[in-house]
Amino acid sequence: MKRCSVRLKFDIFKGEMESVSFRLRGKAGDGMEGNFEDGMIRKIEIDTSLPYGAASGEGCEFRQQLTIGLDGTVRIQRCGYVGNNKVFLEDRTFTMLGDDAESLFSSFEECEFPETEYPLDISGGIYDVKLTDTDGSESRYIGRLGTDLFSDDKSLSDCVREKTGISNLWIFDGNRDCITYLKIEYERTTTVCATDIDVEPLKWTYNEVLTVDYETQTVEISRKIADGCRVTNSYYVEDGVRRLLKSLDVDGFDKIEGNPSDAIDNPLDRRLYTVTLMTKKRDMQVIAGSYDKRSLPAMWPDLMNKIYSFISAYGIGELFDRHTYAKAKRLATDFIYCQVAFSRSSYTYSYIADEDIYREGDLVVVPVGPSNDERVVRIERINYYSADEVPYPVEKTKHIIRKYEESDNRI
Repeated sequence: MKRCSVRLKFDIFKGEMESVSFRLRGKAGDGMEGNFEDGMIRKIEIDTSLPYGAASGEGCEFRQQLTIGLDGTVRIQRCGYVGNNKVFLEDRTFTMLGDDAESLFSSFEECEFPETEYPLDISGGIYDVKLTDTDGSESRYIGRLGTDLFSDDKSLSDCVREKTGISNLWIFDGNRDCITYLKIEYERTTTVCATDIDVEPLKWTYNEVLTVDYETQTVEISRKIADGCRVTNSYYVEDGVRRLLKSLDVDGFDKIEGNPSDAIDNPLDRRLYTVTLMTKKRDMQVIAGSYDKRSLPAMWPDLMNKIYSFISAYGIGELFDRHTYAKAKRLATDFIYCQVAFSRSSYTYSYIADEDIYREGDLVVVPVGPSNDERVVRIERINYYSADEVPYPVEKTKHIIRKYEESDNRI
């Protein structure tokens, strides 16, 4: 595991954090993963600081220091202002329940801490984490405050606040507000006028309702296509839905440009929306308007992309996949033909696999050209053929060399 030596230009009795510099040190090939291979974590130290000048006024905090021992001992220190003086606003020690401490330490051991980006953006503050192993070795991680870390899709910040019982800790996410319930209603009303003036215009109303719920950890999309025709898709993803909500911009819903006075409405095609929003720290908020670029919040494209990426990742399953139900089991005499694609190319090429160990989407190393240079390709499709059904002569088809490994990055 890489180590990180850190210099914080900070003094509690002189001012808030002004700058941070660091350098990584460790054995060649070590990663920044949070898992300890030589022993368990026995102490967690989290130091969070706001940038210089960000906190001012009576009782305002600019630094929090949290130390947690494997035995459940917790010490919290808060630094802030009393008058013009910088002092400890709080300095107390207490003991967590044994099961809570064990669960918390397991979450830290399973977390993959990201590599620190340099130069580090300290405009919103930083977190500085030191993890001490049972054998005395230490690891240090620094990041931008407001960017949460996750362990098995669970928010590490929420986990610390829950297990310690201290709800206003900054930890990694800065304890910023988070959407707990989001409901988006969309309605399109299309009017078709008949050529006969005595015939009433025909109206068709189409509805969509999207709900994302932090408590139930569900995403649901309901579409009313017509009377008697409704389609609903529901997604329950433990911790994944909460991670999605924490990634959304709470403050972006108020930033709406609005249409100018000469914007033209189409009475035959009306598209409206209503957003109902609840967060951890605010009352319910309702936003409504015409479903068009200027009437929607400026962050709408990012919002839609994040939610669409979330739900589309689960597809429609394998039941309707022809490549699943139309694929026969391989016979002992069959050849395994893999259709592979090179990067930036839509064309596929046939290679033979000597073992049935590959899956579609795998990266593999194959020989290319007269000199059989090794190249990395992606397997797009795998099929089994008898000797008289092969798509390309066996004797002219090259064979896959091996699966791609990180050590093959020189290829």
